[in-house]
Amino acid sequence: MQSARIWFRQPDPGVTLGSVKKQLEAKGAQVEETEWSLGSFSVPQLHVLQPIPFLIQLNDDEYVVEEADEFSKFESVPVEIRPKLAACDARLEIGDISENAAITDQEIFVIAGWTNFDPSHPTARDFLIGLATSLDGVFEDNVNGFWWTPDFE
Repeated sequence: MQSARIWFRQPDPGVTLGSVKKQLEAKGAQVEETEWSLGSFSVPQLHVLQPIPFLIQLNDDEYVVEEADEFSKFESVPVEIRPKLAACDARLEIGDISENAAITDQEIFVIAGWTNFDPSHPTARDFLIGLATSLDGVFEDNVNGFWWTPDFE
């Protein structure tokens, strides 16, 4: 399960995991580059080890635009945040390392159970709100149902 997401509009030049790593390290985090792999399929990730462990991956696939627009219409999203969310074309996906996956001859399925990473933890929230602010993005806490953007506090 994705514990949190940071939705944003890709600037030019675009956000990379390398630039996110530098920003987290500048705030004092210990970060390693890693990847999630299953067979020949792999997804680059950042593993934040300290001060609180979590994983980050960048998703800028074409469907993110459609999902941002769709999510912006959900009643759970504050009205003030909806236009900014609808304009997003990328997101950082944040979670823990307890996810499992299964592969069939048709597709890869991620079996997402309960996450152990809580984005409301004060240290985690500080890092994630800092990233959302630097990206002028929208922070979505999927565990606690919290939405935030620098324009709406």
